Amino acid sequence: MKMMLTLTLLAVSISSTFGFIGATEKQCRKKYSGKASTAPVEQLADKTDKTLIWKDNNNEVLVCFIDGSAHFVIYLKADGAKFEDSDVKRIMKDNGDGLKWVEVHGTSSWIRADHKVLLTKDSKTNSYTLATTKWMDLQKKKGTSH
Repeated sequence: MKMMLTLTLLAVSISSTFGFIGATEKQCRKKYSGKASTAPVEQLADKTDKTLIWKDNNNEVLVCFIDGSAHFVIYLKADGAKFEDSDVKRIMKDNGDGLKWVEVHGTSSWIRADHKVLLTKDSKTNSYTLATTKWMDLQKKKGTSH
């Protein structure tokens, strides 16, 4: 019994280092170790509540919150390290909401089966970005309002 409890606690304590769309700030603060710093990211049509960055020795995660939940997440590896296939699969799993991801033909992007979240690889910055349709719609509106 004691061994089973120890294994269960160990399994719970080993969590992914990647963020998840829809998480609250409180959930993100629980998920990431260390202190979060605010990021000077331009507000999206006065809808972005807050943008926070978490850094550890291996990863940097930027999360933008709209109406209290994460709608835009950027993942970077420290020191130019490359993302492993397992990292990308973990991002998809953590943000899949039980749905499959479909590769967008001719791009370095995948869309979640419900078409509500887009995952994009940026080879120049060695990063992966998740954006919800709500985020993308606000970006479009902001772009046309100027």
